[in-house]
Amino acid sequence: MLGVTVKQERPDLEEKMQKLIVEDADNKRQLKEIEDSILELLAKAEGNILDDAILIETLSQSKITSNKIEKAVAAAMKVKATISKARQSYEVVSFRVSQLFFCIADLASVDSMYQYSLEWYINLFLLAIGEAETSKKLDVRLQSLIDTFTKVLYTNVCRSLFEKSKLLFSFLMCTKIMTGEKRMLSTDLRYFLSGNTAVDLAEPNPNNTGTLWLENKAWGDILGLGECNKVFAGIADDIKSNLNDWQQIFESSVPLNAIKARYPKLEALQQLMILRCLRPDKTVPQLTEFIAAQIGPEFVDPPSFNLKVSYDVSTCETPIMFILTPGADPMTVLLRLADEMEMNDSSKLLSISLGQGQGPRAEEAISRGRDKGLWVCLQNCDLGESWLPTLEKTCEEITAKNTHADFRLWLTTMPFPKFPVSGLQNGVKMTLEPPRGMRQSLQGSYVMIEPDWLETSSNPKALKKLVFALCFFHATVSERSKFGPLGWNIPYDFSIPDLSISLDQLKLFVDEYELIYTVRYKFYAP
Repeated sequence: MLGVTVKQERPDLEEKMQKLIVEDADNKRQLKEIEDSILELLAKAEGNILDDAILIETLSQSKITSNKIEKAVAAAMKVKATISKARQSYEVVSFRVSQLFFCIADLASVDSMYQYSLEWYINLFLLAIGEAETSKKLDVRLQSLIDTFTKVLYTNVCRSLFEKSKLLFSFLMCTKIMTGEKRMLSTDLRYFLSGNTAVDLAEPNPNNTGTLWLENKAWGDILGLGECNKVFAGIADDIKSNLNDWQQIFESSVPLNAIKARYPKLEALQQLMILRCLRPDKTVPQLTEFIAAQIGPEFVDPPSFNLKVSYDVSTCETPIMFILTPGADPMTVLLRLADEMEMNDSSKLLSISLGQGQGPRAEEAISRGRDKGLWVCLQNCDLGESWLPTLEKTCEEITAKNTHADFRLWLTTMPFPKFPVSGLQNGVKMTLEPPRGMRQSLQGSYVMIEPDWLETSSNPKALKKLVFALCFFHATVSERSKFGPLGWNIPYDFSIPDLSISLDQLKLFVDEYELIYTVRYKFYAP
């Protein structure tokens, strides 16, 4: 990564370094040829070697050439030292980039669809270099490169993760950054994740009478804290001596605040370690605040679904994949983008649903699209498992040299382990599922709506108010459905396609009626 960084920021240094490497290899080759030539002449020499004029001349010439090469090597070493010193300034950037690569590499163990190649990662880094703020001050530029790439990586990877994995990815980034900056001990992190692995308790549980609020598992984890880090020495004795105080902490609605007040000198992760021992159910919600405090609030606020952004970072060589959940309909958002890009035409957007016997049709559509710069959408790739090896081979053959620049290959699939790895690693992936929370749900609904669509209404003011009410209702229904029978006594699905149809119908009604009546409801307490 250091070479990639220097090549973009200081191409002159990288060019000199590459030139020195070539010259050094050439000098070594010449010395080897001279040695081989001398050895060959010595092996063939007969009689007194001092009488062999050719050998003597070769030795003399070899000595002159060898001296020249040694001087060139010495000069090259000085230049190389200067270049290496200049390159070291960019090591802080390459270190951060190298560290974060292992965050996305670890995601493959979470879900088989979370796979990314080194080539994709480097291209993302090059994109971040172009977006970073320029400055004549090297320190400012380096920090801008670090901050921009970290944010770009988070944004692009989050688009391809399901909601359940986004907080995990934020935590992975946070721990990698803090470990690299020496702000977190690896032993503390390991204990935070695994807890105490001892089977038997080193000391008996002090909470053996009255209300049994301290479980043996929690007490064992507390005892292990002292062995993990010396800063926790005495915490077990504190609990034994002040059992009632710690019971109040345990029963508190916000126990972390009480832990911070009792141990203010501990670092943030160490306070979370105590919380994990006592109240593991409160630990995950507190991770959001921990990540926001350590690396910034923008890393706990995933970007809303935006197909245009994903399209902008794609090329004709990279397939664009929708990774779906039940009930998701990517064609609605794809057709909206096609309208915007003037590709919403049956001759420009070819859509095929994969299944039995659809492979040849898909191959023919891809071939046409590559030649004429069309969009090809292959739906339900998980249903065409037998044809996927052909798709993988076709994608590997697509290059910028043999494909129209406007060509795009869109793929939709449910998660399944046999999807081609090369497509997952090099493609632009997006997950499409209901967002979590009212705020994200409203943002996702608004992304679907084009400003021009609102303004073309005969009564845009009334339409905007009704659209807000409809989107808010959609978000409420979606959120309540997550609570099972507590939300709705029967399952009810108000999907994104349902919302899209409702919006279109709402606009028809607004345009049809001249008067829009506003009904105000008043709620009175019983």
